[in-house]
Amino acid sequence: MISLIEGGNSFPTVADISAESDVSHRSVYRYFDDLNELFSKAVVRAYVRYSKFSIIHGFGKGSFENRVEAIVEQRLGLFESLAPLARAARRRAHAADTMEAALAHYMAPMRDQVQGHFAEELAGLSPGERDGRVTTLELVLSFDGHEFLSRKGWSGDQIRQVYRDSLRALLRP
Repeated sequence: MISLIEGGNSFPTVADISAESDVSHRSVYRYFDDLNELFSKAVVRAYVRYSKFSIIHGFGKGSFENRVEAIVEQRLGLFESLAPLARAARRRAHAADTMEAALAHYMAPMRDQVQGHFAEELAGLSPGERDGRVTTLELVLSFDGHEFLSRKGWSGDQIRQVYRDSLRALLRP
């Protein structure tokens, strides 16, 4: 199911899945009660598969500009990898709870990443100001922010620049 969705088929049928996995229809139903269960398990598995993109190389180390580049590349890699599956999940009303739970689980550490990666720049701010800036960066650097810009037709390079400009505007030492 994951490879079909990544290939552009947002709503694979049992026939599609059987052909892709080279198993019978019956075998699909032997392991899963229905396509909803299969899809829910696929969402969870995909998030685990793409967890390698949640790592920021050089976390909290290096110059401000190097840290900006590191988080920008990390977020773009993660969101571009997850986009087909996340879009498919959002189109499936029955998968909304599973999708939201998976997003919450895998995206929750991203606030901590921003705070840890840019601790030096955030240290001098009042708690309220720090919270406001981190929350704004969470929004800008979120999957929903990426999707908003993608739907507007913005390229990866344009989104990359929005991320850079936002980080610099909110955190520049």
